[in-house]
Amino acid sequence: MVDKLRIFRVGLTLIAAAATGHIMQSGGAFAARTDVFSPDAKPVQTDQGDFDIVAALPTPPLDSVGPEKLVTPAPWVEGRIVAAVSFQIEGGTLTDAPTPSFLTSSCEASFAATAKPGAMVDTMLTAPCNPNERIIIRHAGLEFSDITDQNGAFFVSVPVMNTYDAISVTFANGSSVEAMAAVPSPERFDRVAISWQGGAMMHIHALEYGAEFGSTGHVWAGSPGNSNLTGPADVGFLTTLGNPNVVRPMMAEVYSFPAGRAGDDGAVRLSVEAEVSDATCGKEIIGQTHQMSGNGVVNNTQIALTIPDCDNIGGFLVLKNLLQDLKIARN
Repeated sequence: MVDKLRIFRVGLTLIAAAATGHIMQSGGAFAARTDVFSPDAKPVQTDQGDFDIVAALPTPPLDSVGPEKLVTPAPWVEGRIVAAVSFQIEGGTLTDAPTPSFLTSSCEASFAATAKPGAMVDTMLTAPCNPNERIIIRHAGLEFSDITDQNGAFFVSVPVMNTYDAISVTFANGSSVEAMAAVPSPERFDRVAISWQGGAMMHIHALEYGAEFGSTGHVWAGSPGNSNLTGPADVGFLTTLGNPNVVRPMMAEVYSFPAGRAGDDGAVRLSVEAEVSDATCGKEIIGQTHQMSGNGVVNNTQIALTIPDCDNIGGFLVLKNLLQDLKIARN
């Protein structure tokens, strides 16, 4: 009788150790992968693949296991399953527990656009599986690049060039999302834009109603104006788009004039300057001009500019005929 009890004690010890080792090796799978043996049966050594859990455990001397050290199995209690109850699992039915749904997240990107004053659109990208990723934003031929934040989010305000073309975001793998917003009366604004690649800095200069460089009415990146139109009625504003610090930067500038609020006849003289720097001197810059026509169509023209050589670093290449001047009629 003592021998059977000793065998039962050793068998349970080995089975418990084997189960523990197996669960730790399997990475926390919840399915049970061993049988619980009855007191009269010795555990059978099984093949565990590249290792044998039972054989790897030392067998304690039988004379060290006394009857007084044996643990009496817990009795049956109503409504309770005692651990000593045996069960059988078919080997082919063992599977890992499914991942709880609340631990999974969707990689579907969403993109929304909301109209705001100045015929502008606030856009919001949510792409949780695209953190810190270069993206390209496009609208009516206008395009520029930027980067999502660490959560895959991105926000930018875009001037609406027309009501026909959506605003889209393209990811590194070529997939894209797009959105449109109902912008009231975009035709009340005259808009011109330039976009370019290659890291150079180009700027639109708008001289409103005969203004001179540096005076009131000179709108450019250094004095961009206000897209909310909280100032004088006959004042335009400039929007700079793109991030020069991303790989293969694509930049854009858009000048907007509220022609629908003009109180006087006049004109806006337009020019473009390209800065000569150590990164761009002597190189060719590829870009486009974008100019709205009276019927809302955007005319896009390809341009190729050769920046002066490196003896002219710090200077500017002035292009007076790249954009057409705006004629303003009183309303």
